Amino acid sequence: MPNKEKKKPFAQLKFWVLNFVTFSILGMVFFQHEENNLKEIIRVIRACRPRIVFANALSDRHPDHGRAAKLVNDACFLSGLRKVSTEYNNVNQESWRPEVLYHYIQDHYLKPDLVVDISGF
Repeated sequence: MPNKEKKKPFAQLKFWVLNFVTFSILGMVFFQHEENNLKEIIRVIRACRPRIVFANALSDRHPDHGRAAKLVNDACFLSGLRKVSTEYNNVNQESWRPEVLYHYIQDHYLKPDLVVDISGF
């Protein structure tokens, strides 16, 4: 396969990722499970309104990965509760809960719920 043809699927994947995925860095140190950290993640979830969320594995050799995953897990649930109030740009946000949260496998093997064949890329 000529080099040009190999790059085309990757370019399509890159286009998809750049146009449909939002990535946010919130500046949390060591991902402590505290209300202000949860609220910050909830704000992002409600602002972006994702259908699917990906997060670290709940158990990982890096303790901060597991803590981040727990925060995202809890924030995904709490973001759907009307009684949890958040504001974005001085406007009250409506509740929003993603349809699904997937935890990706890192160093500990887990039986996957979803496998994506990327061999064509």
